[in-house]
Amino acid sequence: MPQRHSKNNNDLAFFTYEEKRKLGYGTQRERLGKDSIKPFDACCLCLKPLIDPLCCPKGHAFCKECILECLLAQKKDIKRKLAAHEAQKKLEKEEEEEKLMLQKSKELDAFDQQNHGAVPQYHDRNDSEDKNGFHGANSVKVTSFEEEALRNMKAFWLPSATPEASAKVEAPSTDTICPEGQEKLKLKSLFPISFTEEKTDQKSKRGNGRPAELDLFRIQTDVRRRLALLGAGALATGLLKSSSAYAEGMIPEVPKNYKSYVDANDGYSYLYPSDWRDFDFLGHDSAFKDRNVALQCVRVGFIPTTKTDIRDLGPMDEAIFNLVNNVYAAPNQIPTVYDMQERTVDGKNYWTFEYDLEAPGYGVSAFATVAIGNGRYYTLIVTANGRRWSRLRNRLKVVAESFKLSELSA
Repeated sequence: MPQRHSKNNNDLAFFTYEEKRKLGYGTQRERLGKDSIKPFDACCLCLKPLIDPLCCPKGHAFCKECILECLLAQKKDIKRKLAAHEAQKKLEKEEEEEKLMLQKSKELDAFDQQNHGAVPQYHDRNDSEDKNGFHGANSVKVTSFEEEALRNMKAFWLPSATPEASAKVEAPSTDTICPEGQEKLKLKSLFPISFTEEKTDQKSKRGNGRPAELDLFRIQTDVRRRLALLGAGALATGLLKSSSAYAEGMIPEVPKNYKSYVDANDGYSYLYPSDWRDFDFLGHDSAFKDRNVALQCVRVGFIPTTKTDIRDLGPMDEAIFNLVNNVYAAPNQIPTVYDMQERTVDGKNYWTFEYDLEAPGYGVSAFATVAIGNGRYYTLIVTANGRRWSRLRNRLKVVAESFKLSELSA
């Protein structure tokens, strides 16, 4: 018999060189082109150029719409798994109760059989058993449960009678994860980024020979509340100057990026961002909101009162804490008051304060200004989502401090 070639010899106890080469043993080398690597400014989900980019703490960048869709889908999946787990726990509890009932029923039947076993048994002429079929203390009676079990007994050799194996659902994790890094990720941990192109003169000065793509962009992270609070002292000076200018009437024109709203019939006026639009807010006299984010809004309302000044409500800190805790906060919200100040404009006193309302899953931050005049108690509240507050805080404080009362027109 002729010797078989090594390429066709497959009955050996070890792999030949040809077999190893076909199976991919050893180091695999391949040159990757530029299309094999994701661009720096591409979303990790849709792989397209970033639109409204958000970044996770690990540095993975996503489009805002893509990551919100991903996290929302994860939350829906977690909710579905939790519901399935709860249904399984309920079913297991019902099965356990049914087993206990069956056990008690068997004990009662055994007790009943033992008691009837002492009664003499009677047979007819044909030596047949009595109709109950008892034969003394050791007799066995088929109970209704056993008859039902015999009728419904599963047969593993018949496909139609094969029992279905129930898959056990484990308790799912309630944490959403980053689709790129697989670590825990919450919506509030995402922060926006912006890309800035390097100037041509900076490029010429660099001259380090590196690819332009590596030095084309730099990430500018958006500071959150911590940095805003740290810089509050520096910002307070400019804000106080602007509020005093309003008080003295030294700014005849409306500041840039703001519009003024004047209600001469009800005796008040204030500024609001120029890109906001008016809308109807139940129980309020006037309201404006952001065109895209409904939580960013300003609203003014008033109620009749017999008091003549805001100081008639009592000490400022005590009155504001009672107002936020008992009026502004819902039962499921935790209120926190950060800052409060009093200002006087044209002989009228105003209280302006900042507060947060935290609830499971979301938070709202706001400035409020309250004042009393014209026989009315006025309230202006300007709010924003807790995650966007650090970016909008200074802009919205101008709105709160611009609120001013005037005499009612005839």
